[in-house]
Amino acid sequence: MPPVELTLAPVTSSVAAARGFLTRTLEEWSRSDPAWESVEWPAVQALSELATNAVLHAATEFTVVLDQDAGALRMEVRDRSPRALHQHRYGLQATTGRGLALVGTLSRDWGVAVGADGGKVVWCLVAPADGDGALDLADFLSDEERAELEAL
Repeated sequence: MPPVELTLAPVTSSVAAARGFLTRTLEEWSRSDPAWESVEWPAVQALSELATNAVLHAATEFTVVLDQDAGALRMEVRDRSPRALHQHRYGLQATTGRGLALVGTLSRDWGVAVGADGGKVVWCLVAPADGDGALDLADFLSDEERAELEAL
């Protein structure tokens, strides 16, 4: 199948629109291959983070691209901001700063590239579940955060 894409405005309601676009696309792909159903939950979470970052930090129109890549879902969020992507570390009490770590945990791989228009392309690969698909809180924490949590 060829990639599908949707361009959205830099407004918060676009995050929900991106999730809906992803869900509809996966439903269509699942008609011919039911394995795509197992990708929905982690893919929706990861795309929510990427789209939210585009709205909050790039503040430009952005495009969501969905493609099948060697049995995995490749999601790209392309914005027009040349501003570099930075991953921050916050304490356990912080209410922000874990989005890219979440994307990394939910995906097989992820990265950032410079787009043809000088903006960013943030991408991730989410593979169909091969086990029970369960996630553990420890998957999201650094060693330092685990120690801090154990001390509570």
